[in-house]
Amino acid sequence: MAKQSKRILVLENDKDLREIIQNMLRFYGYEVVTALSVTQALELVKTLPPFVAIISDHKLPEINAVEFFKILNRFVMPLPQLILSTTAVEELIAEVPSLGLPLQLLPKPYSAQELLDLLSLDQEIRSA
Repeated sequence: MAKQSKRILVLENDKDLREIIQNMLRFYGYEVVTALSVTQALELVKTLPPFVAIISDHKLPEINAVEFFKILNRFVMPLPQLILSTTAVEELIAEVPSLGLPLQLLPKPYSAQELLDLLSLDQEIRSA
């Protein structure tokens, strides 16, 4: 059986944060594809082989991550989706469960281990 790719899409418009997340995930064996905008992320999801997870900053130039994931879930099979946020954390904690989407919230600042734990948990759930 062929080894399943551990490809993750990271949508982050802050260059420094995007590079930190990308380098950390690559260090731990993930293939990382990055996007600078919602438009670019949606195009990547449509054209590249499947991702095992998508990570997005909540505060994006075009729309917020919740709106991005609502659009995304119209045309992709459910996959782990993670929102990283420093703002509106309380509101997101209340809103995310009611959306019926496979979203998880990771408030900033977070440790590399917290991010990896969420990704590992999602991988275990999907392969069960």
